[in-house]
Amino acid sequence: MKGKTTSNIQLYKSEYYAWRDARNRTTNPEHKRWKDYGGRGITMCQSWQQSFDAFLADMKSKGDPSLSLDRVDNERGYEPSNCRWATAAQQAENRRTRKDAHLLTINGETKPLATWAKESGLNGGTIKYRQTKLGLTGSALLAPADPRYQNR
Repeated sequence: MKGKTTSNIQLYKSEYYAWRDARNRTTNPEHKRWKDYGGRGITMCQSWQQSFDAFLADMKSKGDPSLSLDRVDNERGYEPSNCRWATAAQQAENRRTRKDAHLLTINGETKPLATWAKESGLNGGTIKYRQTKLGLTGSALLAPADPRYQNR
């Protein structure tokens, strides 16, 4: 790697490591995480595979060193329309295991239970209890909690 690429690696080390690791996970069958990425069909777009500069041009600098590379849709590959710099909390909500384990459809919209809880201000356990024990559905799952039963 010569010229601009080398200087970009020096200026954007964290971004470079994120790119390098994603490329290895998707292209190298010897990589320890291959089975979770390339082995299940997750790819990296051709321009990113060939060039860190192309990756950096699309993704830009992370800005915040605590951010990491995230695929919005975990069934799709690393490409400009499917990647973002995400916080640890965003990454945790976007895991395949988490998304598959607790999906809820309310009024035609499907989201992880944790997302419904965060958006409604309710505890996830409250929503799950309403669904499984009380048999509630739809918007009744997200109704505000009765103030008489809060802080008990």
